[in-house]
Amino acid sequence: CPRPPSREPSSIRVFHGMITIVTSAIIAALLHFMFFAMESLMWGSKSVCRIFGVTPEIATSRVVKSFAFNQGFYNLFLSLGAAWSALQLGLGSPQYTNVLVFCCLSMVGAALALFVSSPKKIVAVLIQGGPPAVCLWGLHQSGLFF
Repeated sequence: CPRPPSREPSSIRVFHGMITIVTSAIIAALLHFMFFAMESLMWGSKSVCRIFGVTPEIATSRVVKSFAFNQGFYNLFLSLGAAWSALQLGLGSPQYTNVLVFCCLSMVGAALALFVSSPKKIVAVLIQGGPPAVCLWGLHQSGLFF
């Protein structure tokens, strides 16, 4: 007599969902911390200029350097917010979910803005927006975000 297909217990589905949420949020946080380092600490270096497609002369101009420095700190704060709230959520404190949602929506929104302004930079868009989008999907699937 064939056995009916078994369904995972609810707690296992939640556990797997939490792994997806926390892992993707931490990846997003690490990427945005790296963006902070490139934009605020290493701006003007040959490798960073190559990544961003600017010449060292343009990168080190006073106005561009100031914009990059400021943008880097936006990325730092999003990174810290995403990492902290993901760790809190992973430790069983769902009251911090709104912080994680805000950070991930901001990251995805910035990626979409990059795509609208530079559609050819699709790889950068996916790197910047992919992990936070996966996190939002996981939050939605777990019922923590509509």
